[in-house]
Order: sequence, then structure tokens, then C-alpha cells
Amino acid sequence: MILTSFFILTSLFFFVALFNAVGWPKPRQADRTQTGVVSILIPARNEEKNLAACLDSILKQGEVVLEIIVYDDHSTDGTASIISHYKESTGESDSPVRCHSKAAGAGKISDAHGLPLKPRGLASFR
Repeated sequence: MILTSFFILTSLFFFVALFNAVGWPKPRQADRTQTGVVSILIPARNEEKNLAACLDSILKQGEVVLEIIVYDDHSTDGTASIISHYKESTGESDSPVRCHSKAAGAGKISDAHGLPLKPRGLASFR
């Protein structure tokens, strides 16, 4: 009885592993020819210490980044000045860095409702 159960479980494991090895879809190669296809949304509240390093890291990703939208939630530190600095240093008209400020008196749900409409590139919301 124990030997039969062991054989059945081992066979089941083998067939599941074989199915996964043969029938599982293979990953596709990324299309590296597309440029400017990703919009990055960054929620920021009092992120003066971290925001510059974050933006530098994103800007180093190259041409795949279409835009960076920083969502400023009434920061009381220098977050807004860092955003302004990055907008000016990359050129105001063609800057990939944009800022979306929270409306006064609006709640989180009403502010977040418009965010999916803002990005110009590919965006994934889960």
C-alpha cells in the first residue's frame, strides 16, 4: 500500500514536471528597438533625501523612459524644489520629468482616479 502510494505520487510529480518543461510558454525576447514607451509614476511626500537619487537612477535607463511623473502629496520639505531643478536641467519644454500636485482638500481616491489618464507611455496598474 505504501509502495503503491509512493509510486503514484512520484509518477504524478514526474508528469507535472514534464508538462511544465514541455508545455510551459517560453519567454519572448524584449523588443529593444522601441524608445520612449514607459511612463514612471513616483508618489512622493517629503522625499527630499531620496528623490534626487531616484530620478538619477531612472534617467540613466535611457530612451525607454518617455516620462517621469512625480506625484507630490503636499510635501513640506524640498521635494518640490528638486522636481523643479530636474525640470529646468533637462529643458522645460521637452523635460521627461513632470509633476502632479495633490489638489487642496481632495482625498486620496479622487487624486488617484485621474492618474491612469495622465501617462503618455505604457503603464501598468494592478
